[in-house]
Amino acid sequence: INFVTTTTMATIKCIFILLCLISTFFARTRIGRRCYHKQKQTVGVCTLSINCSSAFEDFISGILPQKCGFSRNLLCCVEKKVGEKSREMCKKYEDLGFIKEKPPTLAYDDELVRSSICPYDEDGLPIIYGGEEAKAGEFPHMALIGYGINEKKWKCGGSLISDRYVLSAGHCLSDKEFGPAAIVRLGDLNYTNPNDDIYVQEIPIIKTHKYPYYKYPVTYHDIAIFELEYPTNLSIYVKPICLYNEEKIPPGQVLAVGWGDTEKAEKGENDMLMKVGLDVIDEKTCSKTFGKNVRAFPKGLDDHTQVCAGSTKEAKDTCQGDSGGPIQIRNKEVACSYYILGITSHGKGCGFKLPSVYIRIYPYIQWIESIIYEK
Repeated sequence: INFVTTTTMATIKCIFILLCLISTFFARTRIGRRCYHKQKQTVGVCTLSINCSSAFEDFISGILPQKCGFSRNLLCCVEKKVGEKSREMCKKYEDLGFIKEKPPTLAYDDELVRSSICPYDEDGLPIIYGGEEAKAGEFPHMALIGYGINEKKWKCGGSLISDRYVLSAGHCLSDKEFGPAAIVRLGDLNYTNPNDDIYVQEIPIIKTHKYPYYKYPVTYHDIAIFELEYPTNLSIYVKPICLYNEEKIPPGQVLAVGWGDTEKAEKGENDMLMKVGLDVIDEKTCSKTFGKNVRAFPKGLDDHTQVCAGSTKEAKDTCQGDSGGPIQIRNKEVACSYYILGITSHGKGCGFKLPSVYIRIYPYIQWIESIIYEK
């Protein structure tokens, strides 16, 4: 009897080990295969549970992990695509453009209705040819970047991309005369006029994030993120801009916004937020303007990470003081908002019918999201 029992146990043990090996083999062969997540109703990839970062987030949200086959360690993993988190937050910020109010007295129900409080006409003609002053609340993402200890000098622009981060140019991290960037000013039109300061917020910069491969004076990867000491108070007048997460820039004009020099205010004396419509310039034409500048473009214009915009017919352009500010388009998917396409990086004079160079946003979205959503 003991012999039979021992033999039986040994057989069972062998079968168990064999099943484990088979299970492990099939689990490994399924890694990387496509699967369908029933609860999320989308396609995923079979991934080891320790490598599926979205599984924990799903569990917290009440979505149970879905196994791939019979292995408990292999999950149907649906990771967020690059730019997906930004799209979600962009849609969330849309609520800032609406208020809920009671319907007219003749309405049949008492449910609150959403009413737009967008401070500009979204159906209006796209902008400007020679440049004009911005309106209150028209560009709630616009930020001024200040330098200096005793007296602030506003030398660069930027774009609010979350309640605590501002996107700007790498060369705006520090000023030769006034030192490192120290403070961000939001919600302003004219920074010398105290009468329009009702929505203004000034927040110290607690940390800066330079793109790892940026090296001044070379213009490649001229992008940086400024981390604020505490979150901004978001409203229709102070609101993040959406990140454009498509590789191809859509046809038509782009809109440049900033506090740079104008014909009316020479040499950095412009204190009013301005906007101007620009044409996207093809790489060949742009290379003729900047191709010989070996110091800034040692390998020529990088069409993957840089784009040119300006006008060859009119004297309209970004200028000193616009650095770090955005080129943008209207966001047709989210009410009362814009997409940032690029960052003002490099120019050749101002208003000479020559294009300027902008850093494309798309190639850097993964890096941006890794910083602003890391927590």
